[in-house]
Amino acid sequence: MLGTPYERGHSEVIVSRDAPDTAIGAGYVCIESGKTIAKFAGTGTPAGVSGYTKQKSIALIKAGLKVRAITDLTSATAGAPVYATAAGLVTTVEGSNTAINATVSFADSKLANVGEEADGTKYLMIDFVGGF
Repeated sequence: MLGTPYERGHSEVIVSRDAPDTAIGAGYVCIESGKTIAKFAGTGTPAGVSGYTKQKSIALIKAGLKVRAITDLTSATAGAPVYATAAGLVTTVEGSNTAINATVSFADSKLANVGEEADGTKYLMIDFVGGF
């Protein structure tokens, strides 16, 4: 499930914000904008990964381990630094992308660090314990 920390414990920070006027969807890099969030578009300071919308609120994962975020990658090296694209995706390609305080998660027998949701959306499993 996108926008969900898969390794729970004392590392995740999940906050609730007002749902934005324009739906974002789970798994995108977002910025905080007043009492709500907006999908990162290359400007502003990335604040976390969007979670699911619940009636009038949306979750923002500000820190966590093994969080599924949307990507266009098909492979990634565990421990590699992660960047945010101007489309709100995560990538390991530096280029003109924005550095965030995250790394690619280490895969285990149950979870791959790169994969595809049932609807075909590609995800990258990332770790960002101290927040972006």
